[in-house]
Amino acid sequence: DRGFSDFLDDTLNEFNKLDSKKLNSLKKEFLNTMHYIKTYFGNTAFAKYKYISENNELKLQSKFNIAVYDAFSTAICDALNESLDISKKPNNLMSLFKDDAFYDSISGSYLDTTKLKYRIQTTKKILGCKAILS
Repeated sequence: DRGFSDFLDDTLNEFNKLDSKKLNSLKKEFLNTMHYIKTYFGNTAFAKYKYISENNELKLQSKFNIAVYDAFSTAICDALNESLDISKKPNNLMSLFKDDAFYDSISGSYLDTTKLKYRIQTTKKILGCKAILS
């Protein structure tokens, strides 16, 4: 299994080959996705929560978590590309923090490719995306 730095190297090499039209298209897609997230999911869209089962509550651990960011932003971008209406699904995303395996995938070594794939796939599934990582 190739590591995360290999993935980044390969991706950067591919992006360096893209023409300006494609790069502008990717920029627009990114900006549209971030605008959508801000509009429908708010300022804490990429926060990390810990589920406290005794109280059935989610406790804020950090206002921004890079692993939550990569999972949620990737899955939401894909959902938008599939023309899914996910505007009313913030609670679906919040429910992910109650899943021990998801919580583990956003904790510790967030660069672990197995964890990375798991958190993105799980987020895409809960949003109803058809395209799932292989």
